[in-house]
Amino acid sequence: MDKACACSQYDNYASTCIEAGVDLSNWRHSVSYCPYQCPEGLTYMAAAAIPAPTCLNKTPEQEATARGCFCPSGQFLQDDKCVSADECQCIFEGKYYEPGQKFTNEGQCSECECTGSGDVTCRSLTCPTLSCADNQIVASRDDVCCPYCESDWVSALNPQEKVSEGQDIVFTCQVNAGGVSNKHIVWTDPDNNVIEDGVSRDGRTLKLTDVQEKHQGQYTCTATKGDAQSSATFQLKIAGSPNKILFKPSSSNLKCKAKRSCKLKFKISRRNGEDAPTKGA
Repeated sequence: MDKACACSQYDNYASTCIEAGVDLSNWRHSVSYCPYQCPEGLTYMAAAAIPAPTCLNKTPEQEATARGCFCPSGQFLQDDKCVSADECQCIFEGKYYEPGQKFTNEGQCSECECTGSGDVTCRSLTCPTLSCADNQIVASRDDVCCPYCESDWVSALNPQEKVSEGQDIVFTCQVNAGGVSNKHIVWTDPDNNVIEDGVSRDGRTLKLTDVQEKHQGQYTCTATKGDAQSSATFQLKIAGSPNKILFKPSSSNLKCKAKRSCKLKFKISRRNGEDAPTKGA
């Protein structure tokens, strides 16, 4: 008798019986020469629960049973291998971590660890003690869990602006430090003159209205906290009309004798510096 052929026939016969309601799923235990050859680490089960337990779902709801090779009892499938519960990886926000691995969850400001059984435990983040240099401050931001030392703690949200004459412009100065009030923030114009008009109550913004060519240049926002100071610069460019005509003199008084003609000479030039023809009247 060809045992290999017989084992295959026995298995087909058992499957037909099982479909008919007769449970012969464990027939191989009665036939010593028909053991089921399973890959290393797996064991044959006549009626294993389906779906099989995995590290991600250790107790799935049983939907059926099946004959075949499965992880031994008490082990779980992970990456096509059977592992014990304390060897299971953890998955947290779509990323895998090895058992014992620690990581920071910035979104929740917590420290987490992959513990046994693939579970993740988290606790509030412990921030380090800071020792900042003389020119630094203890800064903070909404998207960073812990305070940190910062030298460039003032920044320009709109560092470069180009507008047309007559428009308004608002510069915004971001100060990444607590305890800085409006009296600790100073705005200066391109000539380094202190600006007071147009500064908001909190000192963070500067509004220039009806800007002209004379307003063009670099503006500076400087904040002070204790002995530390930081600045941000803003560059303003004015897009004026290149063909604007300038008259020199712009106005003049004339004295003419009665019944005699008078002549006035003036110079016309364009904004771009080109001279226009001189006319008289």
